[in-house]
Amino acid sequence: MPRHAVVFLVSDFLADGWEKALGQCARRHDVIAVRLIPPELAAPPDAGLLRVRDPETGAATVVDWKDAGVREAYAARVAAKSRSIEDGLRRAQVDRMDVPIGRERDMDAIARPILKFFRMRELRGAKR
Repeated sequence: MPRHAVVFLVSDFLADGWEKALGQCARRHDVIAVRLIPPELAAPPDAGLLRVRDPETGAATVVDWKDAGVREAYAARVAAKSRSIEDGLRRAQVDRMDVPIGRERDMDAIARPILKFFRMRELRGAKR
């Protein structure tokens, strides 16, 4: 984009390699990172044995979610990844908003918080 713009980047930020491009974009534009938080990242499923598949690689395995050690390890990995994402966004100097999403991936549930955030920023700018 040739002119300064407000850019909303909607992603779960789980893939690697976005930091450099985001930082470059943020130098020219006002970037707001909208981080989608799926329910399985907020809390692992309360189930016994469950087949899970890595969406990036397609690799599948069976996980025993009733095992306390598995649940603790999962929570630790999710927390570490979240800290890594937050650090990357901070280094890129972009604003961040987290949007919890349901399993149905309702687009209105994603758009409403973004619009509310944008309106809040507009009002804050008008008061200056």
